[in-house]
Amino acid sequence: MASAPFSHVINIVGAISFDYALYDNSMWSDILPEHQEYYEILGWNQEMWDDNNWDVDDDDFELHELDDLAWDALPIKAREHYKDNGWTKEKWNREGDIYGMDWDQVEIEVRSALIDLGWSKETWDSVHIMNSPAQDKPWGNLTTIELSAADMLGFNISTWFVKSSNESNFNPSVTHLSIPELEVFNLDYFSSLDIPVKLCDGNTIGDDESYEVEETMKDFVSALKKGSLLYLKYEDGDPLKKHIQSLIGDKVLKYLRTSVSNSYLRESGQYPLVYDDIKFDEYNWVFWLGGKNTTTSMHYDEDTLNFLWVLEGKKRVVIIPNDERTHGSYSCADSKFEGHSCWTGVDILHGSLPPHAIELELGAGDGILIPHKAWHAVQNLEATLAFGLRNDLQKHLS
Repeated sequence: MASAPFSHVINIVGAISFDYALYDNSMWSDILPEHQEYYEILGWNQEMWDDNNWDVDDDDFELHELDDLAWDALPIKAREHYKDNGWTKEKWNREGDIYGMDWDQVEIEVRSALIDLGWSKETWDSVHIMNSPAQDKPWGNLTTIELSAADMLGFNISTWFVKSSNESNFNPSVTHLSIPELEVFNLDYFSSLDIPVKLCDGNTIGDDESYEVEETMKDFVSALKKGSLLYLKYEDGDPLKKHIQSLIGDKVLKYLRTSVSNSYLRESGQYPLVYDDIKFDEYNWVFWLGGKNTTTSMHYDEDTLNFLWVLEGKKRVVIIPNDERTHGSYSCADSKFEGHSCWTGVDILHGSLPPHAIELELGAGDGILIPHKAWHAVQNLEATLAFGLRNDLQKHLS
């Protein structure tokens, strides 16, 4: 099932999260007043606590788990707490944990709310789609329809979805791929192309997908080897796209895709079999040409598949998880973001690394799979040519 945040307890931010062992062998009177509130919400009181011989551990709290209790069975303070957080008796008592249900098992009213938040039967039942686009928006950016759907599902501004962290699953690493069929398309190859290209500023902080300079490809390659800070990014909508596609596009797609499919990424489940059934076209591959110290600043992409592979040169990549560890730390500079990439306008390539950041270096033949919607920024450490493979599985399934 899709990873949706609809369990009663675990998504009440800051509500019931406590180290029970903190007060082992303690009398109720020894507990700080603000901590007593936690226990009271769970149903404890002084008499119950002290009658337990002051020795409380995790097992004792099985008697006071709230998730499986009906609304009327909740301790009074717990009911007040959840009421203050937007819950109603009807929402709480809704049968079943939809997190573990197939789409067809979810009641129609709930299914309608899920649709308003961007879900479909295909995306909900897919094990590869973890959340809907609406769930990545801050609460204040939700539309009226999305707010109504979120409210119906029991959310409010304090409890709106934050992707849970799983440090064991956030471990981006370098994958080396030898692809001799693509090695011919190196900097020397591009320097032989006398075709017009449009270039962007390679030091922009924020959205850099606008063009400022026009040159020929061969003049640009010559300039970047000498330290030019202009950058060529072959992506959607570029005038160069059709011409380059006709020259090398099919080969890049074929050999890069085959190599990724046969790599450790397939064995580890990071490149699932579902991609083999999808037809890739010119929108599923990209390339970047940039000189030393050109950069792509901090952002995340919508693509579920976002693989970067260096053919020639060297790149530095800084990646930060986009989950509860960094929730509230970064946001899209454009609050009305509805596009493919979310740019923060924050520089993480200079100065100390932010908390939770992972820094990696890619040389020729090295690639990295950027985790879905992870914040990342990239710096070219020398004149570098790189290719990318991408796909938005959610759009395909929709």
